Amino acid sequence: METIIDGIRRSTRGLRLKRMQLFLRIMKPSNGETILDIGGYPELWRQCGYQGSVDLLNLSARENFPALPPHYRYIQGDGRCLDFGDKRYDIVFSNSVIEHVGGWASQEAFAHEASRVGKRYWIQTPNKNFPIEPHLNLPLVQFLPLSMRKRVAAVWPFSFVKRWGMDTDAFIGDLRPLTIGEMQTLFPDGRVWKERLFGFVKSIVAYRC
Repeated sequence: METIIDGIRRSTRGLRLKRMQLFLRIMKPSNGETILDIGGYPELWRQCGYQGSVDLLNLSARENFPALPPHYRYIQGDGRCLDFGDKRYDIVFSNSVIEHVGGWASQEAFAHEASRVGKRYWIQTPNKNFPIEPHLNLPLVQFLPLSMRKRVAAVWPFSFVKRWGMDTDAFIGDLRPLTIGEMQTLFPDGRVWKERLFGFVKSIVAYRC
């Protein structure tokens, strides 16, 4: 089982880099443009070779965040309620965050804010209907009732909860994976790109360029 999961992790890392390369080709960000990364870290941008500045917005306080290179700026805030004017940023970007903000109403608020603040946006999330749930690393566990998902997360050694010592109730309680149709509903003015792994849709990107 560990070998299979390690193989999926390696494939996922490769897909993440290819996805970022696709982002650069489609969105064509210039070094002088403003980018807001909701829930992001600088590693993803360094890996794809982007040289411009990026504002990173997260819930945690600045002192709890890793040191940043000079061309990055840290902002403490909530993606569901952004303290910026309309079209403040050239691009609003988010990678695997919208599934963690809570229920449908919170996801609607997140999507609305990303669309409002960004002239363009690129929002990625894992596909709920991919056979293996990426946060728990188990097949089809995402379709179990919430109480059972929490029990699995608390004991399964390959779940994010066990690997990183997370609070089970908070992490699993706020986790709501999205389908392709739901992403289309959340971002009606955007396009939806489907990323595939082993023939299945692994993740979904809603973008407006």
